[in-house]
Amino acid sequence: MQYKGIEGNGFYGFIFPISYSLTKQGRHPRRSGRLENIIVIREVFGMLKKLNQITNITIGSFVGVFIGCGIYVFCDYKKHPDLYAMQSAPWYTSIFVYGIVMLIFVAVAVIAKLIVRKKMKEGINSTDAYHQ
Repeated sequence: MQYKGIEGNGFYGFIFPISYSLTKQGRHPRRSGRLENIIVIREVFGMLKKLNQITNITIGSFVGVFIGCGIYVFCDYKKHPDLYAMQSAPWYTSIFVYGIVMLIFVAVAVIAKLIVRKKMKEGINSTDAYHQ
């Protein structure tokens, strides 16, 4: 059975433990301890960067949906003002509701983004410790 190296673009370091894949490649297990830790930190750092990108896309999507709903409600109000005149609430009430929901989702995404940023900084600091 052929094992892919951990320098590849797969997730094999997480499916198989790093030390197991290193010994399968014929490397000496005692010599790979420091290198193993650096490689694991790089893999985790890469995963955190991907999670950060997904969080940015999520925030952008929520803001885009909010803007789109706001434009739709405004155009619908301009097209059918009599329908909105029958309601007891102003025509822009649904925009406020969308805005509040969007702010809640964006706040959760920003908190997740801050946690990822903190983990990335910890990863950089722990990687710098190995270069001493």
